[in-house]
Amino acid sequence: MSLHEYAKECLAESLLELMEQKSFHSISITELTKKAGFSRMTFYRNYGTKEAILLELLQEKTSQILAFFQTKQETRVSDFLILFFKTFRAEKRLILLLIQANLTHLLHESFQRNAEALIQMYQQHGWFKNEQVETYKVHFIAGGLIEVLIKWAENDMQETNEGMAQTVSTYLSL
Repeated sequence: MSLHEYAKECLAESLLELMEQKSFHSISITELTKKAGFSRMTFYRNYGTKEAILLELLQEKTSQILAFFQTKQETRVSDFLILFFKTFRAEKRLILLLIQANLTHLLHESFQRNAEALIQMYQQHGWFKNEQVETYKVHFIAGGLIEVLIKWAENDMQETNEGMAQTVSTYLSL
């Protein structure tokens, strides 16, 4: 791991630890960098805001899910959904901290940034019946998935990944 990657990892973990202790908006950049053991310059070289750290963490997870399916020749919507819930179950701490800090809009933003890749994945696997509505449908599905994820996290992720995938699949009727 390069020093650059290590610094980003330390900043991210330090931010999450601080968010467990206090309000997100009361965390200063100075406090964050001191906890991480890096300078403010390192922070600003990598991020413009604290939100950017969280968004990058979410982007990594979303990109991993999409990259996995872009390499597959055939897959079902349920396979995507199971991986979605499995991935974010592993990130329960992050999701709950976002909810607590009233930052769930970052979940939406991370999916919106990957909307084009999501559309391509849907096309590749033939999940659309009508190509004219693709873009709207992908945004609709992405928004709904995020809201379901938030509610699932608020309910302590009691349902299995497969159970959540099955439930969501019935809503999509794809």
